[in-house]
Amino acid sequence: RALIGRGAAPRALIGCGATLWRPEEELDGCEPEPERGPAADSLPGTPPGPPDGLRQDSLELISRYLREVAGEAQPSAKKLFPGLLGGPGRPGAAGDAVMEKALETLRRVGDGVMRKHELAFQGMLRKLQIQQEEDLQSVVEVAAHVFSDGVTNWGRVVTLISFGAFVAKHLKSIKQEQSI
Repeated sequence: RALIGRGAAPRALIGCGATLWRPEEELDGCEPEPERGPAADSLPGTPPGPPDGLRQDSLELISRYLREVAGEAQPSAKKLFPGLLGGPGRPGAAGDAVMEKALETLRRVGDGVMRKHELAFQGMLRKLQIQQEEDLQSVVEVAAHVFSDGVTNWGRVVTLISFGAFVAKHLKSIKQEQSI
């Protein structure tokens, strides 16, 4: 729980009087490399590279979670993260087991965040006034605002996914589940 902003680690873990390590301190004095897109070293007109597997797997995982929270029938399980823990020629081929483990973790953490922040999520949903598909642009704006300060961490990521699940429930309740 400390990983998602619940506070400091217990004193027994860090020793009496020890200062807490902060991830920002590890990078002090280092300048980040400029981000370059996949075609940064390519000539104009070069076809795009292969699809980003991690992105596709992440979208599938999040989509399953949102639909599950909204109460929709579960879509067929697709193999997520193939080759991460196993795959062709590797011991312990995981396939569906890896996806289920990831989904189980997202359920546990995401559902906990929804319970903890239910009142805040209700207030945000009321302010956004989502009644039809066009209104979902405001959720995109919320996501952009959450990360506008350049800070990305798992607490923010899971909170945003949890809010998305809360919105998905709302969409189902107003018969707009095609927008999920």
